[in-house]
Amino acid sequence: MTLGFRSVTTCSVFACGSRPPVWCWKFLVSGLLLLPARLLAGDVVIQVKTNYYPVSGSSTVELCQSLFRSRPWAVPVDAMTGWKLQCDFTPQAVSGRFVVDRFQIRTRVTVTLPKWTPRQPIEPGLQEQWWTYLKALAAHEQGHVQVARDATAALLKRFQELPAYPSRWELEHEGHRAVKDTIEKHRERDRQYDRETRHGVLQGAAFPPSPDPALGGRLSLPLLPAQPGPHLQPLGFPPATDLTNPSFERIK
Repeated sequence: MTLGFRSVTTCSVFACGSRPPVWCWKFLVSGLLLLPARLLAGDVVIQVKTNYYPVSGSSTVELCQSLFRSRPWAVPVDAMTGWKLQCDFTPQAVSGRFVVDRFQIRTRVTVTLPKWTPRQPIEPGLQEQWWTYLKALAAHEQGHVQVARDATAALLKRFQELPAYPSRWELEHEGHRAVKDTIEKHRERDRQYDRETRHGVLQGAAFPPSPDPALGGRLSLPLLPAQPGPHLQPLGFPPATDLTNPSFERIK
C-alpha cells in the first residue's frame, strides 16, 4: 500500500537588491534518482520571476522621493526578493520498512524592483547614475537568487540520502525536518550575505552613490513635491541583459 504525505514549508527573504527584468527561469529534473537499495522517482522545478513598481522624476531628489513613496513595503530598501520552497513526497512500505517512493520539490523566487519613468528635462548625469545603480542592484540580487537555487539543490541531496525507516511516522518526520533545516540554513545565508554587503551598498547598490560606501547607503535628501512634466517611456535594462525567455538546466 502506498501512503501519501504532503509537506509544505515556505520562506521569504527580503533584501535590497534586484535581478534583470521580467524573465522566468526553470530548473527541471525528472527521472530516477538513486537511494539506498532502490530507485527514487522525483522532479525539481525552480521558477524565478521579476515584478516592478513604478518610480519617476527628473532629478536625483525627485527620484529618491519617488523611491521612498512608491516602495510596496515598509522595509527601507528599494528592491526585495522572496522565495518559497515546497516539497511533496510519498512514503511507501517496502519489506517492512518505509522509504520515499517519489517526491516533488518546487521553488518559486520573486524579485521586485523599481522601474524608472523619467520626466523631461532630465538632470545631467542622472540617467548614467541610475544605470550604474540598477546594475549593482541586479548583481546584488543575483546573490539572493543563488541562495534559493542552493537551498533547492541541498534539499534534493537530503532526499536522495534518506534511508529506510521502521515506521511511516519516522520517515515523514525526517522528511519534514530536512525541509525545515534546509530552509533555516539558507535563510541565515541570506541574512549573512546582506550583513557582509550591507544590503548591496558595498557592491555599489546605493542611490545616489555615497561618497564612501562603507559609511552607509542613501544620502539624506529632502522630500520635495513631485513636479508635473512630460513623461518618457519607462527605462528597462539594456538588451544585453534582457532575459525575457525561459531557460532550463538539468541536474545530473
